[in-house]
Amino acid sequence: MPRIARRFALLPLLILCAACGSPEQDSAPAAAPRIENEQLGLAVAALPAGFSVDTNQGDTLRFARTGASGGTLSILVGAPQMAGINLVQATKDHKQEILARPQGAYSGALELQGPFGTAFQSRGRYADPEGSGLLEDFRIYTVHPSGDRLVTLRYLYPADPNIKDRQEHLFAFLGELEPLAPPAP
Repeated sequence: MPRIARRFALLPLLILCAACGSPEQDSAPAAAPRIENEQLGLAVAALPAGFSVDTNQGDTLRFARTGASGGTLSILVGAPQMAGINLVQATKDHKQEILARPQGAYSGALELQGPFGTAFQSRGRYADPEGSGLLEDFRIYTVHPSGDRLVTLRYLYPADPNIKDRQEHLFAFLGELEPLAPPAP
């Protein structure tokens, strides 16, 4: 058989192998979904593992922590402020809110950098109004990409000693937060 004929004889086999793909391609995990909220002007680029969308309607964007640990993470956006956003005051207000609750204990605040610039984390615990123990209220405050609104990531969950995992969950959401691109004209 001439050499060129042998090459063409193998061509259908090569095409079939390429079409089938490798097992690694077939078992690759699906990309995490992008979650957009037009009213808030924000998107979560890729939903962090272990969370599902609880509510995404109007100005409510809330995620539920799946599994035994539970909890909800809400992304809140305040009204436009002409005088600017004071992140330090937001943490002070959060402290007062925690201390005003039954068994309220404030754990402190810390400055950090987020995708939109300076951000502050703030954390406290208080008695669950429904009587199921202590709740931990862990927040991150940052300025909306528009520059005139406060963005709050609020993670509320049954208090547990493993704060590191909870902090990583909150930071994962902060890292995925993006401005929602305005619609094309």
